[in-house]
Amino acid sequence: MNALAASGKRSRVLLSGICLFALLSGGCHGAKSPRNSSYGSASPPVSVGVTHPLVMDLPILIRLPGTVLPYQTAGINAQVTGYLKSVRVDIGSRVRHDDILAEISVPELQNHFIKSLADFQYHLTLLDRYRKTLVSSPDLVSVEEVDLARNKYLVSLAELRRLVTQLQFSVIRAPFSGVITRRYVDPGALVGPLRIRSGNLVPLFRLDDLRKVRVVVDIPQRFVNQIRLGTLASVHIPQEPDRPVSGEVALISHALDADSKTMPIQVIFPNPSGHLKPGMFIRVELLITTLSHVLTVPDNALITRNGLVFVYVIDRQGLVEERRLETGEDNGIRIEVKKGLNPEDIIIVTGKHQILPGDRPEQHDLSVSPGQRPQGRLP
Repeated sequence: MNALAASGKRSRVLLSGICLFALLSGGCHGAKSPRNSSYGSASPPVSVGVTHPLVMDLPILIRLPGTVLPYQTAGINAQVTGYLKSVRVDIGSRVRHDDILAEISVPELQNHFIKSLADFQYHLTLLDRYRKTLVSSPDLVSVEEVDLARNKYLVSLAELRRLVTQLQFSVIRAPFSGVITRRYVDPGALVGPLRIRSGNLVPLFRLDDLRKVRVVVDIPQRFVNQIRLGTLASVHIPQEPDRPVSGEVALISHALDADSKTMPIQVIFPNPSGHLKPGMFIRVELLITTLSHVLTVPDNALITRNGLVFVYVIDRQGLVEERRLETGEDNGIRIEVKKGLNPEDIIIVTGKHQILPGDRPEQHDLSVSPGQRPQGRLP
């Protein structure tokens, strides 16, 4: 009896252990994985955005900071000494070529001009009389006297022209069309070519031509041999983010800075809206080259781990599969795939951090429509 009781007790303990294991493992009652159940009820599948790899021409871009400069700029200086009589423009004034900006009062110069004009008329009259006398009465006037009168006439004419030029300089005109960006003087100020501060001429105004702008960009050494005159470029203006401005490389220095190992270039951009201001710090996109007919995927579809690149792919059963890639050039929007994908594969772009290999997510298509351009921002 004692042996039978002991055997029954061991059987009950063994049965209890088996039931506890089955309860914990969920095998006896068909319990589901925590990823697919919540308190015994199934949760909806995760939704992911999917697309196909695209075979396309891939433009390779570099994005570098640049500084905006006026297309033309000039400090407008006075060429004659006098008092500023009037100022017709101010900061922000738009002027056209040859518009009057200011007038300088030079009384001494005007007096000299009147005297020089009288001298010129006198010597002109004297020369005319000598010539007529030489023809009618050659014994009264010699050829040498006529030549001397002619020389005095030419000297008076040169002096008169000099004073006329100086009087013209008393009216300050715009050398080109643009915007007055600085004004340094007021009416009544003494101005002239000898007005010097810190060893430099102090201008009356600064005039900038902003219909086009120059953007100075420093190119890293690795890209200097890929930049050519006419290389396409674009900038995105904060006021118009959806309307990039296109330009091209116009000037290349062909020499690198010894310290930074960069080569400065200048890109010319049209500026009809005036949103590009001198001194602005902007980011420029330069088209280095274009890869023809390569397989690409969006940058945001990639998963990097331990220096390796992966994507999640939906297999034929609708399950998530991790695929390792060998990648090539990257333009910041799409990346070249050299090995690991085919054009008919379905890759996951959005929602990839909410799933694991083996899951069966709900899919919604993110494929690019035929009318859109996935290559990048440059045309």
